[in-house]
Amino acid sequence: MDLNDSQKKELYRIKDEILSKRKELKLQGPRIPAEVLTEFRQPALDEKKINKSFELEMNKMIEMRTFMTKKAVEFHSILTPEQRNQLVDLITEFQQKHRHHDD
Repeated sequence: MDLNDSQKKELYRIKDEILSKRKELKLQGPRIPAEVLTEFRQPALDEKKINKSFELEMNKMIEMRTFMTKKAVEFHSILTPEQRNQLVDLITEFQQKHRHHDD
């Protein structure tokens, strides 16, 4: 995308903040929470415990989505119109390469 030095500095700052937030929230991508897996070892499932575990994970995901939106706004604000178009093209290409076959 041919970012200038100032833009690169901002991008690295934003990236570091995102990685830090993921670590803080202990997000590891889509997964079944450990508490749910532990519950599956029991003779009977506690539906409330399972729902509570998934609810906590969803809350973390919502917090991360809100945070990512703010970071996207910051990044967008430092890009030129041409760079924004290039970014969309890169994201589109990435999504096409990594799309699930059942989509």
